[in-house]
Amino acid sequence: MTTNSKLKDLLGDIKELPPMPQVAMEVLGILDKEDYSFAELVSIITKDVSITASILKLANSPLFGSRVPINNLTQAISLIGVTNLKNLVIALSTKGLFESNKIGVFEQKLWEHSVATAIYAKLFALKYNRKYSEEAFILGLLHDLGQTILSIYLEKYHTVKEIIFGETVNVLYVEREFLGFDHCEIGSLLLNEWGLPELYSNVIMYHHNPEKSKFSALAQIIFIANNKVKEHGYTISTWNDEGFKSVLEQLGIEESELSDLDLNFLDLIKNEKELLKL
Repeated sequence: MTTNSKLKDLLGDIKELPPMPQVAMEVLGILDKEDYSFAELVSIITKDVSITASILKLANSPLFGSRVPINNLTQAISLIGVTNLKNLVIALSTKGLFESNKIGVFEQKLWEHSVATAIYAKLFALKYNRKYSEEAFILGLLHDLGQTILSIYLEKYHTVKEIIFGETVNVLYVEREFLGFDHCEIGSLLLNEWGLPELYSNVIMYHHNPEKSKFSALAQIIFIANNKVKEHGYTISTWNDEGFKSVLEQLGIEESELSDLDLNFLDLIKNEKELLKL
């Protein structure tokens, strides 16, 4: 693993890593107080119409299992929980990175892949490791944040995109050959810069190599989801990580068992297309 200082030197073409989005910073500031109210959280979050709409969409989706319509943010916070809301706001805030003038087909497909991975990861966790279902969703959204940063902020990543888009090539290998580092390192570095818990930066660092993660259970979930959604067309490169069956074996899961999960995923994606436009 490249050190943070060396990475920052290598990132000389990027003037600076993007700061944590404003709304996320304000939400974290409120939650750092000893006493705060839902009204304060709602007031801050509603400043961003896109994040507000995304939270309400998610709260009303089958992913969060509400039996009654969720009509406002106060209800959504009650359903999702404050800790999960904090992480969700951070994850959804990163979508702003996709809204610059440099956005193209690659970036749109990357966002769709991230949302699909988040959905599959949550479904997998609900079936096999329920206590990680919320973190799995957030990490699914964030797992390729490094690729987003490189794609939008680093001009020479254009060559990498041309090589990997729609091709069966090892993305990490190509990135390291052309850049000297990969998107996992950049994503991990950014989340460290933002001050997020180590769980997030560590899992993102090792989502292609879950055996190296300090939080291997979550890293395995993201690893599996990241590879499975590629089978259904939610992908940048058609390359799959080595060791997929090995990870399933470690979890005591037969690959054939995932067929029902695949069907649930496809039904959810089909019926919740708007989730891809969070």
